[in-house]
Amino acid sequence: MLDAAFIVLFCVAMIVAPIAWIRMLTAKSQRAYLSSIALFVLPILGVFVLGYLTGAVELNAPTKGELPSDFVPPQLSWIQIILLSVAGGLWLVGGNVLMYLHTKRMGRSFWSILNPFKPQFGDFTRYEWASLGALVVVTLLLGGLAMSLGAQ
Repeated sequence: MLDAAFIVLFCVAMIVAPIAWIRMLTAKSQRAYLSSIALFVLPILGVFVLGYLTGAVELNAPTKGELPSDFVPPQLSWIQIILLSVAGGLWLVGGNVLMYLHTKRMGRSFWSILNPFKPQFGDFTRYEWASLGALVVVTLLLGGLAMSLGAQ
C-alpha cells in the first residue's frame, strides 16, 4: 500500500512541482508566491519521506572508500576550462546586469532582489524574459560543449 502511495505521489509531484515553480516565478502577490513555494516543496518532500519509508530512497551518504593506487583523476583541458569560465561568467555577469536593469526600470534598489518574499520575475517584460532565456540557452550550450569535449 505504501509503495502505491509512493508511486502516486511521485507522479503527482512530477506534474505539480514544475507548474508551481513557474507560478512562483510569475507571482504577482506575496500570498501567491508563498502558496506556489509550498506547492513546489511539499510534494517533493513527501516523495522523499514516502520513498524512505518504502526503502526506495536511501538518505545515508555512502562511506568513502579508498581509491585504487593507480587512480588518476581526469584533468580538464585548457579549452574546457575556458568554455566553463565563459559560461559561468556570462551567467553571473549577464544575470546581474539583467536584474540591475530590471530593478532600475521598476525604481527599486538593486538589493531588493534578495528579499525572498517579494517575487521579482512577476514584473518582467517580454524583452527581459527573452534576455533571460537567451542567457540560459547560451550558458547551457557553452557548458554542454565543454563537457562534450571530455576529459583529456
